[in-house]
Amino acid sequence: MREFTTRAQKIGKFGENIVKDTLIGEGLLLLQENYSTKYGEIDLILRDIDGKIIFVEVKTVTKWSGGVSSPEEQFHERKQGRIIATAQEFLHSSGVSHENSWEIWLVVVFINTRSRKYRLRIWKQPF
Repeated sequence: MREFTTRAQKIGKFGENIVKDTLIGEGLLLLQENYSTKYGEIDLILRDIDGKIIFVEVKTVTKWSGGVSSPEEQFHERKQGRIIATAQEFLHSSGVSHENSWEIWLVVVFINTRSRKYRLRIWKQPF
């Protein structure tokens, strides 16, 4: 298991756990966490009740005042390409047909680190 040592890594992992628990609570089945290839990493891979594979990119934000770029703006074209390549590698290596239904979600976790209260924003197929 990967060890998270910096504050940012710990907050990021906390956000991933919130999203994982939320989506599992909504009936999705967790297939894999932090799937890595030479193309990149996908935070969560799940399957819905209809068999659709869901690739989830999680962005955890503790402060955002509307500055230079929002979390969803950081999900730029290059990042999207890496996620698509990584998703296709997962489908290929796991024997799942590319014809199977799959999609990518972006989930932003806005979190107050003091109170540990949070709010989620989910974009299904954000591009």
